[in-house]
Amino acid sequence: MNRRKSLILGTSGVMLLGQHIRGWSTRCAEPTLHQVEGPFYRPNSPLANNLSLSGELEKTINISGRVLNIYCEPVKEALVEFWHTSPQGVYDNQGFLYRGRQFTDNFGFYHLTTHMPGSYFGRTKHIHVKIRTKNKLLTTQLYFGDEPLNNRDYFFNKKLLLSETYSGYKFDFYI
Repeated sequence: MNRRKSLILGTSGVMLLGQHIRGWSTRCAEPTLHQVEGPFYRPNSPLANNLSLSGELEKTINISGRVLNIYCEPVKEALVEFWHTSPQGVYDNQGFLYRGRQFTDNFGFYHLTTHMPGSYFGRTKHIHVKIRTKNKLLTTQLYFGDEPLNNRDYFFNKKLLLSETYSGYKFDFYI
């Protein structure tokens, strides 16, 4: 084998090995879309995965899913923050009602229990999400299907629709 063939074969082998190791050939998803944070974000919300208020008569919902990288590997210990309006469509800007943060488990799972947010002028029902990992930050919003205001909301994107399940809603984030 001449030197040129050796170089070509050696380079090809390194490229293939690199693809296998890094998972280039198994990329499973595009990153979740970024959306605006909005003016109502408040840092340092309490560690909580249940934002529903006891005694409230409003509809309680469950949202669960995973935080994964674009190769579908779980991201453990990602900080996931949620905030949204009350069922009447009002943000709590003084306290931390309907605001909370949690860490994903070793398999990238998160779970949120809360009340269905309300809509307000110009906005359909939505939930804000901010995810922080060691080296990434994602700020986005989640939307509910079959909402009449979805088509009138400038920020609405069907790629950010929650999937309805038998036990609530599901959404997997890819970062």
